[in-house]
Amino acid sequence: MIGPDQLVNGIAMGCILIVLGLVPGLYQALEDGLVRCASVLPIRSSFLARSRTFQQPRWFAAVGVILMLLTMLAYVTK
Repeated sequence: MIGPDQLVNGIAMGCILIVLGLVPGLYQALEDGLVRCASVLPIRSSFLARSRTFQQPRWFAAVGVILMLLTMLAYVTK
């Protein structure tokens, strides 16, 4: 029981998760950009000082597909 606006939101979030999970190097580039952007701010957090040996989570793509399917199912069973 969701409306068309929530359907579009669920599909968009699912697509973003699929892209983050499948495009090689995108997740690392986003992380590097956030670290560079935060380094110019006067307030720095300790989470930015951690080592950058983070692997790209491939399970994002599966979660994106599941989110899209559940969103469509909730819209159809309206």
